Amino acid sequence: MPTADLRAMAIEISPFRYDGSDDIDALTDLIHRAYAAHLAHGLRYWGTHQSSADTLERLRSGQALLLLVAGRIAGTATVRPP
Repeated sequence: MPTADLRAMAIEISPFRYDGSDDIDALTDLIHRAYAAHLAHGLRYWGTHQSSADTLERLRSGQALLLLVAGRIAGTATVRPP
């Protein structure tokens, strides 16, 4: 996506609070796609093959944040103490 197009979109960082209605399978698929280039180079990070249950467990392991671009999930981060 060209930078100019991204600047025109609404970008939001939102805390993740699982209420049962979130599509964890779609989020897991997004993570798999994000890590696909690593896997293609022989790097098997957890994000290349984690299950949807693993995704939810990791989101719940700290304060999970969602990056939303035009209302769609574009990324995640989970902040937790050492």
